[in-house]
Amino acid sequence: MTTDRVYRKGKSKQEAIDELQELKGTKYDPELVDLFIHKVLTKPLKKTGNNKEAVTKL
Repeated sequence: MTTDRVYRKGKSKQEAIDELQELKGTKYDPELVDLFIHKVLTKPLKKTGNNKEAVTKL
């Protein structure tokens, strides 16, 4: 969702969260959506050894 594709630009983190919430219970498992948002999408970025922020593609 958040990665650019040749056919569309990636969504922002907030847009991805909104889509997951909107489709929770129909397209996506409600328990997994809540867990994924809590554990993955709302985690702060980690620092690498050279003090640059690590960006994780979802």
